[in-house]
Amino acid sequence: MSPHAIRSTDELLAHALAIESGAAQGYAELADQLEVHNNQRVAALFRRMAQIEHEHLARLRALIADRRLPHLAPWEYRWSSAEPPEAPDASGVRYLMSEREALELALTHERRAARFYAGLADDARRQDVRVLAQSFQAEEEEHVRLIEQWLQRAGATGRPDEDPDPPGEAE
Repeated sequence: MSPHAIRSTDELLAHALAIESGAAQGYAELADQLEVHNNQRVAALFRRMAQIEHEHLARLRALIADRRLPHLAPWEYRWSSAEPPEAPDASGVRYLMSEREALELALTHERRAARFYAGLADDARRQDVRVLAQSFQAEEEEHVRLIEQWLQRAGATGRPDEDPDPPGEAE
């Protein structure tokens, strides 16, 4: 067991709330950006991911409705990066990205979230924390399976057509 293990279900719920909020917001922002660049198919895919994360967030908020979760400073979260594990990394996004590339990005973050919860479950000192972390892990693994199914339907490359409005050269 890690000396930095989650100590309570409320602390775990605070982590889950930050994870799901970051994912929902991140996918919605990516959808907005790709709509501006007229990549409607990928924008719709990111919009669907945002909807899935909002649904997960709504269930989580219902679970914590009568609780007072601890306030955690950014450096108190247990993830190793600056952002929550499920929040999509915008640095991997291109305005001409394909559906396949978008799905691979989402898959990376869903897997990262599942591994994060698995690690919390492994490190948990309390049974209630372990069980809750395992349930969050199972939900993220369900998202992984869903995205893997979408990837199978996306085809071999899923590359977009040529840019209809390529950037101009400096004169």
